Amino acid sequence: MFENTPPKTPGSSGNTPQVIVGGDGRRSLGFMLRQIMSKPLALVITGIVGVVLIGGAVWLYAATHHTELPQTVTTKQPSSSGTSEQPAPSASTTTPPSQDKPAADTPKNTPAANTPTAPKSGSTKTNTGSGTTNNNSGGNGTNNTGGTSGGGGTTPGPIALKIMPLGDSITQGGVGDPQTINSYRLQLWNDLGAAYQIDYVGSWQNGNSLLADKDLNGFSGDCIKTDPCHGDQTLYSRTANWITTEDPDLVIMQGGGNDFVDPSMTETLVESYMEDWITLVFATKPSVKIIVTGAPQWYPNYSTALQNYVNQLKTAGKPIRYVSYDGVDTVDGTHPSLAGYVTWGNALAPMVRELFP
Repeated sequence: MFENTPPKTPGSSGNTPQVIVGGDGRRSLGFMLRQIMSKPLALVITGIVGVVLIGGAVWLYAATHHTELPQTVTTKQPSSSGTSEQPAPSASTTTPPSQDKPAADTPKNTPAANTPTAPKSGSTKTNTGSGTTNNNSGGNGTNNTGGTSGGGGTTPGPIALKIMPLGDSITQGGVGDPQTINSYRLQLWNDLGAAYQIDYVGSWQNGNSLLADKDLNGFSGDCIKTDPCHGDQTLYSRTANWITTEDPDLVIMQGGGNDFVDPSMTETLVESYMEDWITLVFATKPSVKIIVTGAPQWYPNYSTALQNYVNQLKTAGKPIRYVSYDGVDTVDGTHPSLAGYVTWGNALAPMVRELFP
């Protein structure tokens, strides 16, 4: 009898229907939901209400758990004023033109290290014979100027040296043995090596393919001053013209043996001829330097007197040296053999270095 009549809830009106959560009665929650779901319009409304309720719940959660999101901060570049850093140039920035003034640490006109200066004017000669090859160029005086290195120092170059071989058949070479045609010139060239640029000078040439520079003033049969002398002019009478024309730095002088063709000739007289000849060379070119060689063993007094005279001039300050003919191997007692010319050339070389250090 009282099964469907729920008891009154305190504070509620007696006429307010109560919703029963459980059970299958018309006022139960299950029954009401089935009624709502059975109608399409009610279903739509229920969905909207659900969305609103869910959105409200999300908003409420977000409001109560608020977290400030990070922001992207853009840093403003400082102006160039008051700072050492400059902003990066744009792609349209134009590179300024280079200046004519070099950098402070860049030397001007600095040639490569160890590059010698060009040799003095004259013909370049290359020795193709045995021994040290020496490329030579003519010129006046001593050339000891090299290129300037990067550090400002001077690199010495080879000394340009014009040498006049002056004498008779002993200087000429090739007498008694065709192999000696280059005389002492080939050995002297090889001995001096690359430190010197040798240019032999003279009025004619004599030599073979081993000697590239064949110039000389050596004449077989010529006398210093004895006239007549085998039909040729004397060496003395032509010397001033040779010196003036060729302008040598060094004259290697040898002679006197042919002057004894005059049976009345004395060694003392021939020695005086040689003194006059040396004086003539210095008078023609005061700056020239001289090396004098003595005579064969047939004239020992002449050679001794000549050596004493040369030493006197050297002591007085003249640029002159003496080389003995003693010990030079010969083919006939007078003319050097091939070995004799090697000995002679080896004796001349240190005197050249002494006069042209």
